[in-house]
Formats: sequence, structure tokens, C-alpha cells
Amino acid sequence: MKEKKTINTEEEDTQDRDEKKYDLEERTAVFGERIIDFAKSLPDDVINRELIRQLVKAGTSVGLITVRQMVQSQRKTSGTRLQFVRRSQKNLGTG
Repeated sequence: MKEKKTINTEEEDTQDRDEKKYDLEERTAVFGERIIDFAKSLPDDVINRELIRQLVKAGTSVGLITVRQMVQSQRKTSGTRLQFVRRSQKNLGTG
């Protein structure tokens, strides 16, 4: 028996996207924490010290880059919407 496909409302789509964003933020945070825990388990000697520093720096930067991209994406989206509204007002003669 085939499942019926349902059409999501705009609100449900937005909620799904928000959950995915949170999920991505959470996953990158957990990844960074696991990198730090792993680095703590390594022996602290002259050779490992610089490698551990680089590993932690690279492993935790993933979360920072992800958050920056999300913020930038939200700004672009809101800016595009504002431009559309302004053009619409201009075309209608109300702006």
C-alpha cells in the first residue's frame, strides 16, 4: 500500500529548517567537545603540544564557521525580502 504524500505548510517547512539548523549547531558543538576530550587524552610532551594545539584549533573552528554561515544566510534572506518589498511598493506607487 502506497503512503499518501502530504503537503507541508510554510510554517511546518520553517519549523523543519529551524530544527535542522539547531541539529547542525548541536552536532558541531558536540564534535568540538569530542576533539577537546580526545586532545586531553593524548600525552603532553614537546612533540604533541603543537599538534594538539592545531587539532583543537581546527576541530573547534568547524562550529564557528557553521554559525557564521547561518547568520550570513539569514541576513541575505532578510535583505532579499526587503528589496522585494521595496520594489513592489515602488511598482504599486505606494513607496
